[in-house]
Amino acid sequence: MKNFKTPSEKYRQQGNEIFAKLKQQEDAAFVVRQGRFTDALKYYNQALNASMNDDERASAHKNLGSLYSYQITSTNIESANKNDYNHNLKECITSYGYALQLGKNYLTYPL
Repeated sequence: MKNFKTPSEKYRQQGNEIFAKLKQQEDAAFVVRQGRFTDALKYYNQALNASMNDDERASAHKNLGSLYSYQITSTNIESANKNDYNHNLKECITSYGYALQLGKNYLTYPL
């Protein structure tokens, strides 16, 4: 097992592993896929809560945005629950927005 520098990094990695399984099992039953989504979401939120600086917060928000984006694009819009779909869309946009803003705050650009 890899040594992690921070708890946030550890939680992001755990979420990434579950997210990878979710993407590999596109033909799995809905309940299995939803469980993996929920598990990855839990780890990414733990990563966000454990973040110690803007770089870690930006990474956690980026992962959340990617997870919500995947959930949106892998859903059949015709049969989707519109409230769930709209919630996922809002969370995706919000997460990516925070990732962008926090990333800009953290990065230093050479002249």
